Amino acid sequence: MLARRGDPCHVGAMESPPDAPDALPDALPLGGPTDRLTADPRAQAILATLAASPARSLAPVDLARAIAASAGPAADWHALLAPVRQTALALARAGTLVVLRKGRPVAADAAHGVIRLALPERAVSLAPARAVPPSSDPSS
Repeated sequence: MLARRGDPCHVGAMESPPDAPDALPDALPLGGPTDRLTADPRAQAILATLAASPARSLAPVDLARAIAASAGPAADWHALLAPVRQTALALARAGTLVVLRKGRPVAADAAHGVIRLALPERAVSLAPARAVPPSSDPSS
């Protein structure tokens, strides 16, 4: 049976769990000024985690786990996953992050499914190099 609007099992009807960290605000309004966006504690945590990571890009789940770990042992990363993804997409719309799908940059509005996030300077090095076909010159 499918959940319907108004049903407590419906995804839209779910509220954040009672053990979710209170230090992080709810999702940011999209399209706001970049200064206000990067001043958000969740956005700062995302940017700091990406900058400190040796990996060139991270999945939203990795960011949520890292932020939850820094918030304390009682923080549940599951509760942070959707807000972290929303904040990361807002940062991508502002040009602060790059969204990658299958290793290639995509527009934040076109991001769906499995994505990874990278800082713009790291995303340039992620672009796949073009393969140079072998020379068919018999003299070499």
